[in-house]
Amino acid sequence: MDSAYASEYKTFMEDVLRKGYAEKVSQKQLQRNNGKVWYIPHHGVYHKQKGKLRVVFDCSASYKGKSLNTELLQGPDLANPLLGVLLRFREIAVMADIEAMYYQVAIKNKALTRRAVLSVVSSIYDPLGFLAPFILKAKQILQKLCLEKCGWDEDIPEELSKPWQRWITELSQLDRFEVDRCIKPESFGSVRTARLHHFCDASEAGYGTVTYLSLAKSNGDIHVTFILAKSRVAPLKRMTIPRLELAAATLAVKVDKMLQKELHMDLENSTFWTDSTTVLKYIHNETKRFYTYVANRIAVIHTLSQVRQWRYVSSRDNPADDASRGLHMEPLLKSLRWLHGPHFLSREESEWPDAPEDLGHLPHSDPEVKRDITVNCLKLEANATSSLIQYFSSWRKLLTAVAWLLKLKNFLLLRSRKDKDNMTSKIKSEQQCLTVDDLDEAEKAIICYEQQCHFKPELTLLRKGMPVKSDSSMSKLDPILDEGILRIGG
Repeated sequence: MDSAYASEYKTFMEDVLRKGYAEKVSQKQLQRNNGKVWYIPHHGVYHKQKGKLRVVFDCSASYKGKSLNTELLQGPDLANPLLGVLLRFREIAVMADIEAMYYQVAIKNKALTRRAVLSVVSSIYDPLGFLAPFILKAKQILQKLCLEKCGWDEDIPEELSKPWQRWITELSQLDRFEVDRCIKPESFGSVRTARLHHFCDASEAGYGTVTYLSLAKSNGDIHVTFILAKSRVAPLKRMTIPRLELAAATLAVKVDKMLQKELHMDLENSTFWTDSTTVLKYIHNETKRFYTYVANRIAVIHTLSQVRQWRYVSSRDNPADDASRGLHMEPLLKSLRWLHGPHFLSREESEWPDAPEDLGHLPHSDPEVKRDITVNCLKLEANATSSLIQYFSSWRKLLTAVAWLLKLKNFLLLRSRKDKDNMTSKIKSEQQCLTVDDLDEAEKAIICYEQQCHFKPELTLLRKGMPVKSDSSMSKLDPILDEGILRIGG
């Protein structure tokens, strides 16, 4: 071993570390398992004229057909062409050099921002929802950034940076995720029945639905295949768990409608599963009325499904629980329930779980049920005088009509007495038209009637010679009776 060469090499490496051109890799970085590691060989070269060791990094060294140079994007040539420099040469020229130029390149640390998080989450293309529980974890982080009002280009808080870094690290394990390509195994044989099973669930973090296709043979063999999953974060506006469960149920029937249209198969009636007895009671209800949010979604469920299609499943056996809460990659890779459904789907329908309670009874205390209000109504016959007053929109016309009615009343009274001589002379003595006195009498009659309708207690007391009560609205006006009409005193 050349001791001088080793000494100069050691001196060079110490100088690079001291000037900050390089840094020592930590043990944590060495344990990275996401494949984002590259090693560059380097060696020393002596310059004949300078007489010192120059360390060269071999960026063209390849491994499995790749090198750093082959992966870099070629940028523009920023060096001045020599011909151009000579053409522009002046009387005074300045020439300079950059010491250790190739070590002066710094890589800016990419800021971890809300924009970067959204970019990564949106870049994952999973239309069938195989990774819905795992992606939901990232969506939850993104939603928390919105709640924290974190700007698009601001560094995300430390408490959210750690779970995000964990999620990014787990992303590299996607190559271990395997899904069967075929809905029906090649050796399965002829299918007797095919049915879709939709599971739905919700939590404070989100809600979702997952669908499986159950294929049954004549000999009783059943094969269950993952078809589709959807997962959504809970709205920023806090909602009760029953409402979120109902939103998941609504999503399930909409997914069923889409699959019935797109799957060109002879399918039996779908089965819908939920672990919420509250939602099942809402669906089975036939008597009580709900507030708008629940009523609208129940209407959608009743339109796209039938009550008998809905069944109960325990939370332990509900795969949609993963879609509503989210899963890290390792539990998702180990989950047989997520890709193949609960174990009872592979059994006969007689072995499926039953509801733990009566679903037909919905308690009155449920906050989504509208309270019943009983109103007792009494039908009153319309008063003829009131009807007459309301009929006319003109005071003059009303006055004339009442005056003629009073004249008719007096005529009929005279006739009832059978005093024809007196009646004949009475009629002849009066003009066959309304007089001022007739109109005055009509005005008094109308006023007396209206006062009797609105101030009956006051009129009763005044007729007895007693003052009106102090709590009456008329007490401060010191009312009096004048020819049967209530007037203001003073």
